[in-house]
Amino acid sequence: MKMQSMTGIERLTKQEVIELTKQTKETVATNLFQYEKIFTLADMWNIRRQGRRFSTRRNNAQL
Repeated sequence: MKMQSMTGIERLTKQEVIELTKQTKETVATNLFQYEKIFTLADMWNIRRQGRRFSTRRNNAQL
């Protein structure tokens, strides 16, 4: 059974294995997704909501 399933795979020589496993130098691309964030109405709403939440905590702490 094992011999039948391995007949389609070609064996690699020692030199081919060395060539295929040779380490290559890689660089990381850091500028792929650079864009300016647009300040939206949702951002403004979140800032206002966080401010209201903080002020209610501050007022409740003084009671």
